[in-house]
Amino acid sequence: MGHKRKKKSAFAAWWEYAALRAACAVVNVIPYRLACVLARGAAWTLVSILGFKRARTYARIKEVFPGKPRKECKRIAVFSLGNILQSAVEMIRAPRLTKDWITRHVKDMPAYADRLQAILAEGRGAVIMVPHSGNWYMAAWAMARYGMPLCAIAARQRNPHINAWMARQYGTIEVLTRGEAATLHDIRERIRGGRSFAILPDLRVNVVDADNQAAAFRFLDHIRLEPYIGGLAMNHQAVRHREEAAAHDLGKDAFLREHGFDALQVL
Repeated sequence: MGHKRKKKSAFAAWWEYAALRAACAVVNVIPYRLACVLARGAAWTLVSILGFKRARTYARIKEVFPGKPRKECKRIAVFSLGNILQSAVEMIRAPRLTKDWITRHVKDMPAYADRLQAILAEGRGAVIMVPHSGNWYMAAWAMARYGMPLCAIAARQRNPHINAWMARQYGTIEVLTRGEAATLHDIRERIRGGRSFAILPDLRVNVVDADNQAAAFRFLDHIRLEPYIGGLAMNHQAVRHREEAAAHDLGKDAFLREHGFDALQVL
């Protein structure tokens, strides 16, 4: 487990929160598509001009793709940061997202909703495993707009003002605090009550000291409830990453079988 991060000063916390609210004021006034264009432009500026965490980002990209030239590392860095900033745009606008908007912007949402509702109709609840990429929050808001009960886990933000703001943005999504003594018990009770539980089963999901992917799956096995549902959402603009995503996915079925998940359902 990593070292504990220092607590933010009161001044820094208020300054960050003021900057966030200023961004909210702008994003909530301008059209959605324009906000996304500005987010992508900000990503390019931060990486290409200001060098925001550029050296560390390029180094991490090269760890995953050793043969990628610097130009390609830059493209991936800009694209990834752009996705993060566009996800932030959607979180800011979350309270305004209607079911009609979700249907128009989330690909094949009605079909996915029908399948998930059929699973939940059995009354056992479900565990949904979502890759830690793209806007996983959008999947939760989409489910909420379609009337499907959902709970998830999230770490407490270091900035208490931003933590409270995020809680408001979650809306009807029940978000349990990661790492607390009662978290595992609360998750089990929610699922047994017929709710679906969403988890990001990767290195950052530390619910019960899960410091690697296998441990995260063992945590799911500990819940002892089915079905386990794997969902993969890809941004329409992510087609240039399709080959890398497919290559990453090759060992998934074998890995799941190795850890006892023979009846994985995929949305």
